[in-house]
Amino acid sequence: MIGGYDLSRRDVIGQAGFEGVVQKVAELEKSLGIYDLASFTPAPAQTSQ
Repeated sequence: MIGGYDLSRRDVIGQAGFEGVVQKVAELEKSLGIYDLASFTPAPAQTSQ
């Protein structure tokens, strides 16, 4: 309300809402080749017993 900066969620994240933002992020990750987190996650260390 102060200074007219009171924005609704729709104004901030758009008509599609949170789900729409998640979809856009997924599309960006795919286009950048960083969608598959398993390819960036190291395998667990093997412990000898």
